[in-house]
Amino acid sequence: MTVFTPCACSVDHLGRIERRRWMKVFWWMRAYLCDNCGKVQLLSQVAVDQAKAAYAARTAHRSFHGKKQRSH
Repeated sequence: MTVFTPCACSVDHLGRIERRRWMKVFWWMRAYLCDNCGKVQLLSQVAVDQAKAAYAARTAHRSFHGKKQRSH
């Protein structure tokens, strides 16, 4: 795997890190570190932001609808 390949962990584990000098050649990409597996990844910030928003929406939907109401 290369830094251009995302890991299989959840997008929720990604955190921004400072890019190394050579990474700045890819100015449209940002460096991320997965706090689950430790992989450094160079990914599109737009794609990661969209994935994080979708993840947040799914988890909010699950927590809201996950509680079953008792019917009388």
